[in-house]
Amino acid sequence: MNHLPSALIKAKEAALQASKSVVEAGLEAEVDKQLGREKGERRRVRGQPHQSEWKCGYCGCQDANHFTRDGHYQRNLETCWGHMHALRIPMVECQQCGHNVICDFTLIEKFQRWKNSPAS
Repeated sequence: MNHLPSALIKAKEAALQASKSVVEAGLEAEVDKQLGREKGERRRVRGQPHQSEWKCGYCGCQDANHFTRDGHYQRNLETCWGHMHALRIPMVECQQCGHNVICDFTLIEKFQRWKNSPAS
């Protein structure tokens, strides 16, 4: 019987890690969608403009052809499953002016620190 609590703790940790991976993959997929290209794919600066819902916080550009991935920052998120530590949030940079693009993710809000369920 004393193995049950340990097994439950390990199961909860495994579920939390799997949830973290799903959230991070969802954030990366949203960046792919907003940029109109997958990670590693070259941007098309001279092609047709690709309007993004996101915009540069400095120059106001919304042409995703001028946006590039700029690494990640880490933050924590409390969920009903437990604490997600060091969640990797993608960053995007405007190549027109060199400033950060305001990424309004649908999965996680900018200053959100608590997530009730995957649907909320």
